[in-house]
Formats: sequence, C-alpha cells, structure tokens
Amino acid sequence: MDMDYEFRIGEIYELIDGDDIVVMGYGPPLHSAVRAALELRKMGIKMGVYNVPTIKPLNEDAVVRIARSQQHNRY
Repeated sequence: MDMDYEFRIGEIYELIDGDDIVVMGYGPPLHSAVRAALELRKMGIKMGVYNVPTIKPLNEDAVVRIARSQQHNRY
C-alpha cells in the first residue's frame, strides 16, 4: 500500500492485492485481515484486502469492479 495517499471521501484503498478472496473493511479488523492474507499467501491463496473508510457515499463503481474481478477469476 502506498502510505503517501490522499484521503478522499468515498474511495476504497487496496492494502493487499489478491483475487482468490476479498475482504473489505475499516479500522482495527483490517489488521487481522492483513495478517490472514499474509498467512493465506503462504498456502497459495491470494486474499485481497481493501480499506473502506467511508460508506456514505460508497464508491459503488469500485465495489462492482472488485466483485467482477472476483467473478472473472472463478470461471
């Protein structure tokens, strides 16, 4: 993750790239999600972790794009 980002309301920030599983959240639970993603990576499972610091307005385009990338990888 680029630690020199500019916070914008409604944005979704990718913390870890992964396309087998995706977790979106905010706050302290993301620390556990990042740790889980790193452990899963050791087993060959790529878990994406996304920081969603605001839900209103929700960046629906980003959510749809992420979901579609998951659906594409399943088939």
